[in-house]
Formats: sequence, C-alpha cells, structure tokens
Amino acid sequence: MSTLSAVAASAGVSPSTVSRVLNGKGTGFISEATAERVRQAADELGYRPSAAARSLVTGYSNTVAFCCTPTYDSAMAELVRAVHDVTKSAGYHMLLVDSDDIDELRQLLVERRVDAIVWTHYPIHEADALTEHFAAPHQAVIAVGEINGEVPGRVHSAYWDDCQGMHLLLEHLRGLGHSHVAYLGGCHPGNASKLLGFEHARSELGLRGDVIWCADETDRIGAGVAMVSELLGLRERPTALVARHNDFALGAIRALEDAGLVVPDDISVAGYHESWDIAHSRPPLTTVRTPELDAVSRVLPDILGVLGHAAGPEELTSLRLDLQLVVRQSTSAPRGAKTPKG
Repeated sequence: MSTLSAVAASAGVSPSTVSRVLNGKGTGFISEATAERVRQAADELGYRPSAAARSLVTGYSNTVAFCCTPTYDSAMAELVRAVHDVTKSAGYHMLLVDSDDIDELRQLLVERRVDAIVWTHYPIHEADALTEHFAAPHQAVIAVGEINGEVPGRVHSAYWDDCQGMHLLLEHLRGLGHSHVAYLGGCHPGNASKLLGFEHARSELGLRGDVIWCADETDRIGAGVAMVSELLGLRERPTALVARHNDFALGAIRALEDAGLVVPDDISVAGYHESWDIAHSRPPLTTVRTPELDAVSRVLPDILGVLGHAAGPEELTSLRLDLQLVVRQSTSAPRGAKTPKG
C-alpha cells in the first residue's frame, strides 16, 4: 500500500500539501493544477487516506449509525441491507446499534463518532431530543417509521400512520362481510400505533372487536399459537383475526389448523408488514406493506449526498408515505355472510 510521502514525492509537493488536497481542507492557496497533480499521483499509486487521520482533520467520521431492533425478521433484514447499500454508495460505513440503547446513541453523537443516525425507534418523534441536546451542527438524524400522532419536527423524517394501514385491513374485512374481528397484540406495550389504529378503524367502520394479549412474545410464532388458544375460548368467536406482526399470524394459522379449523373458510387471518417470504405461507397471507424501503431510498441518499459539505442540508426533509393493502388467500367472506352494501 502506498504512503502519503510517496504521493508527495511523485507529485513534487510536500506531504502537508497532499494532506490538504486529499482531505479538502486549507486548499485556498493551492492551485488547481497542483491539486490535480496530487489527485492523479494518489490514483496512480493507489493511495487512500487513513480514515482516522482524515476524521481528525475534517471533523467527519464517514460513519452512519443505523439503530434498529435486532431480530431475525426478514423485513428487518431487508431494511438493514437497504440502509447498508445506500450508505456504502454515498461513501459511508454503517454501524448497527440496538435502538433500545439510547445512551450509546447519545455517546456516538457527543463523541462525534458518527455523522448521521438513522432512527427507527418507536415513537420516532423522540429523535427530536437527540438532535436538540446531543448533535453537532454537521450531524444529521433521520427518523424512519410509524408515528403515534406526533410528527418529528427537529430531524429529517420519512413516516407513515398505522391508522391508515389498519383502516385498509378492516375495511377489506368488512367488505368481505366480517362484523366481528380480533386483534392479536402480543405483549409489547411500546408500539401502540397499530392498536390505536385498530380501535379507531373498528369504531369508524362499526365492527365488533376483541384484543388478545399474551404473556411472552420472545417466540412470536409461539405467541400467535398462545393467543389463538385464548381466542378459541371466547363465548363468541370472531370471524377474522388481525395480527400486529406476521409471525403472530403464522402462529395463529397453525393453531387454528391444529384445532380443526380451515383458514380462511372458518376464520380469516391477516398480518402486518409485508416481506419477501410472507407470500409463501399457507395460505398466502393478506397483510399491509409498510414503506421502510421506499423511505430509505427516497430520503437517505439526498441527505448523505450533502452531509459532508460545509453548508449541509438547507432544510429538514419531512415526507409522509402511504401504506398498501396486499390481499392474498388467507382472507375471504365468512360462511353464510352477505357482502355489505356501500
């Protein structure tokens, strides 16, 4: 690997001149011809500046922290890959951080170890406190995810409202003739947007609704099985289920089949969060496509593209995205039901 001194000798300049040209700092007294000669020598010799040294000179780390919930979820895996590809294309490294470790995120900002944070922790408006109290002017926070009614106001954001997604699902089920629907909520109290969306849509559409909880959702498919066991003990069984997560729905389908029921003939099942593998469930699962990948592809490149410039992004990006209903074979009209008019 070539050295800075070798580049300086090849270009006929001092090592300090090479450092200024390649780091983009203090080049006001260096002619463009000299700068071009330095860049050409660096390219020919395959020289790459030390990331640590460059960070000391420029104040930038060339690192983006992606905070997410570590899971084996295929949808999360797709999102991690999307953020990685965008950051790499923009010349940044990606650092994975558990979204529950708020202290680490604060420390990364205060110690200037990251140039940006992609925040997916619910509720996403809490990212405002990060940038207000801990971020330097050259650092950016980008919040991506569902809101609970409050939109981030101090950070870049791409967001959606689960009230829309739940309304799409329940409107679909009502249109099939269902009037009694259950929500499989798991045990996680932190993400209330889907439950609120379910309750609002149920009330607006005039549906009866039950909310089913469980004691533990470490095994989410197992949690779906447990919640259906409780649901089957209800005096009046709903004709359709809406799960907070697709894994709950897959567990529900297994439990219903074990109980001798057929999905969707005896009971319809819908999930939430489209992913590449969910179309291969048996039966293929009706669900809602949330726009994480769209958010990353539309917002992150533009912000990272100007992040290293002195001026930075001129104004905050705030982009509201729509959700999409994906109808498959796990939902159908209940036995003997008449499709409602209007």
